[in-house]
Amino acid sequence: MNKYNPNIHHRKSIRLKNYDYAQEGLYFITICVQHHQCVFGNLTNGKMKLNEIGNIVQQEWLKTADLRPNVRLHNFVVMPNHFHGILEIVDNLMDVGWRGVARNAPPVENVDDSLWGVARNAPTGYHQNSRNIDNEMNEYMASISPKSGELGTIVRAFKSSITKNIHLAGYGFEWQRNYYEHIIRDYGDYSRIDDYITNNPIGWEKDRFYKKY
Repeated sequence: MNKYNPNIHHRKSIRLKNYDYAQEGLYFITICVQHHQCVFGNLTNGKMKLNEIGNIVQQEWLKTADLRPNVRLHNFVVMPNHFHGILEIVDNLMDVGWRGVARNAPPVENVDDSLWGVARNAPTGYHQNSRNIDNEMNEYMASISPKSGELGTIVRAFKSSITKNIHLAGYGFEWQRNYYEHIIRDYGDYSRIDDYITNNPIGWEKDRFYKKY
């Protein structure tokens, strides 16, 4: 099992000030269902079996890259009550690969844990975004914003599209208002997070978001 610590999710902090979330880079995001309700499917023997709602989440995530030419999708997983994914924002519509690791992020050793609210052994910069990304006014402002490729705008559109389609399918559904983000700085950081995503179904009962069905 990987050493990535899921307990970092429960501590509240702020996003990086003055950081351009539209610049090329790799980002790890986590989005949770309101009240951590398990509505996306069931886990059996460490494997996730998506239901109709869970399939909507997966399909909308895959559409993200089709709709946005500046986005590349990496590893992701739909869990019973949350979603993890690695998203790459590409500069100038070029596949930048590892040149896409976020630039101008503060060095790991210079980040104050008390400010970012993360576990000391976890990848630095992982924090809860405090914006209400489901608010109608924010949706409107995002639609006219010149930074349509900004991470928050991408996540906002992803969440809204899922909510709309789930409601159209006849189900009640609500996301948690916040989401979590982490700027990936190097290959080691990426590798730990990639392993965490892959192994999340296996370690479900020990997960920070675990809830009995």
